Amino acid sequence: VLEACVVAASVERAVYLHLDPRTGACEPLVYVANAGNGRAVRRVWPGERTLDAELGIVAAALASSDRSVVRQVSPGASRPGSPEALAHREVLGVQVGYDADGRRVCLGALMLFDKMRTSYDLDEHLGSEEGQVAASFASMLGAVLGARQTAELGKEMRMAQTIQSQILPARPAVVPGFDLAGSCRNSGAVGGDYFDYVPMADGRTLAVVADVSGHNLASGMVMVGARATLRTLAGAHTCGARVFEALAQGMFDDLTRTERFITAAGIVLRPQDLAVDVINAGHA
Repeated sequence: VLEACVVAASVERAVYLHLDPRTGACEPLVYVANAGNGRAVRRVWPGERTLDAELGIVAAALASSDRSVVRQVSPGASRPGSPEALAHREVLGVQVGYDADGRRVCLGALMLFDKMRTSYDLDEHLGSEEGQVAASFASMLGAVLGARQTAELGKEMRMAQTIQSQILPARPAVVPGFDLAGSCRNSGAVGGDYFDYVPMADGRTLAVVADVSGHNLASGMVMVGARATLRTLAGAHTCGARVFEALAQGMFDDLTRTERFITAAGIVLRPQDLAVDVINAGHA
């Protein structure tokens, strides 16, 4: 999950900090670095092995629920060994958790370090796009870890169902002149099925239906990544076809390596003239 998140958000590094509710401290469990060319590698955490959950960005991230927090850092101004001290410019954090019986269970925090400068994105600041990517992957990670924590029998299916339910919209989008409704019913227990109402850069709404090949937890994980990328791209474009083209280009290598594919179809709703733009990406 962290490797995929680092690549999707185009950041230099990421860490998952696991919260121990008995001690109130966090332990860095997994630390990865962006190796470029769509790859990430696992590294040894260079900071403190135990982090106070009530200090700095760790505390802010643990209390953030589904919203990310960003801290700018100054060299030498942060506590040695803290996440802030390991960042060159900025660090972004978001809570990892899950909902159980009407209450929120906090498991830890996902941290992203320093935006990478690329040929297509010269902005070196962590912002709402990276926050949205981090929140999507934190939601998936929380669903997976939460299901592992609360279930022993049939855990893989329950994990996948939880993931899938969390990435589907809770309610239809409200678009003047249109009545929208959506529902997802899998033929099996789990799958890579997905639909959404996605806001675009010009304020219009893209209604999308998509499906990842396969019917297991891996399909759900791929769809979570596709959803985060789709939402980020839609927020930066005004052309539905361009959103799908950029999504295909961005995910091609990952899909090829995992031997999977995604089909999708979308409708951009135009309330000003009650018309729609239809885009098809191989979805029958």
